[in-house]
Order: sequence, then structure tokens, then C-alpha cells
Amino acid sequence: MKTNEGNYEAPMYFNEAQKEIWQETIRQIEEAGILKEGNLRTIEIYCIQVSIFREAMSQVNKDGVINKYTSQNKITNIVKSPALAVAEKASEQMLKYANSLGLTPAAWKRLDIKKEDANLDGF
Repeated sequence: MKTNEGNYEAPMYFNEAQKEIWQETIRQIEEAGILKEGNLRTIEIYCIQVSIFREAMSQVNKDGVINKYTSQNKITNIVKSPALAVAEKASEQMLKYANSLGLTPAAWKRLDIKKEDANLDGF
């Protein structure tokens, strides 16, 4: 995944949005001085979770946090948006992977990274 120029290339199957997340995440971790080749799979999963979160939240913003539907018995039901459930699960995963990669304030403290030393903003 490392190019001849020394850059880490996003996985081939990533879409454009995921590639942008990858580049930003790699940049942040490099600036913090904590990028290790062994972290690339974790970064890959983190980027996927960020992408899922953003796509799900886009759907929530479009459709709202609740959905109404009418059953065959003509009863109107109100349920939590399935996209919101996806976003919530993805955000849990994002935080988990961000922590392990050193992208959260808790991780900065654990890894003794000063915020001034790196432009890190979590997700």
C-alpha cells in the first residue's frame, strides 16, 4: 500500500469519499508521528466506518430521525429511522478505532501527544 513516493495509497476498492477520509487520516497520524505500517488495516476499517456514518447521516438529514409507515391494516406506525441506527453503530465503531489510532483526546493523553504537536481532530 506504500507507493514509490513514500505515500500510503488507499485500498483499491475505496470510493472517492473513502479515499479522501484515508488521506486526511493518514496525514493526521503522520503529523502526530505515530503512523505504523501495522496500523493500515485499522485505518482502513476506521475510514469505512466514517464513510458509513456520513452516508447514514446524509440519509437521516434527508428523511428525518423517525419514519412513518402504514401497515396493511391501515395502522400508522412511527419508528426510528434505520439510517439513524446505522449512524449510531458506525459512530461507536469510529470512536473505537479512532481511540486505537490515537485520534482522540483520551488517546493523545495515553500516547503522550500534545495537541499542538499534531493537527488532530478525531473524526
